[in-house]
Amino acid sequence: MKYGNFDVYIDDAAVGETEVTQDGLLTRIKCKARYESDEILRLAADLGDRYEMLGVMMPKGKQFCMEKCFTKNEVRCKELEKTKRYVLITENEQYKKEMQETHEETDERVWVRCADPAAMFADMECGAALSRCQGVLKSECGEFTYIAVPTEKPFPALPIFYFGQREKLNGTEYLVFTLKDGQLLI
Repeated sequence: MKYGNFDVYIDDAAVGETEVTQDGLLTRIKCKARYESDEILRLAADLGDRYEMLGVMMPKGKQFCMEKCFTKNEVRCKELEKTKRYVLITENEQYKKEMQETHEETDERVWVRCADPAAMFADMECGAALSRCQGVLKSECGEFTYIAVPTEKPFPALPIFYFGQREKLNGTEYLVFTLKDGQLLI
């Protein structure tokens, strides 16, 4: 994994900076960018043959920011050591299918049914939103808990559903949320 400061791009235009640092056992990725878009953009690592999504850009003052930590296992599974550059993309860009298939093949998480997803969240409002969903799965990997909600049924119109990562698990599409100590990681 390369550490340091890197430009972040929308198409071929540099719009901000991504800082990649080692924070103990974790790799911390911070991104700040200025752009105008009506769509929700996500920071992605351009691996040369596909994009690997890293997180959702959130408004902060006159710019957009994202900060997320990854374990060594997550860095390896996402193959982030192959990163050529960092880009901002919409969720529906063409990389999606390729990314999901590759991620499914390297996923080492063990998924089990989650009868009470609300109990996993420290924020009762976030947990309550997911408790209305059927077929929810969970996986505990190191200090992180992953909650997967099937995407086959429409989600309630609540903000939490913007912060999941789309993944394919056992041939089914899910929206996966990452938690640490009950807190949603964005």
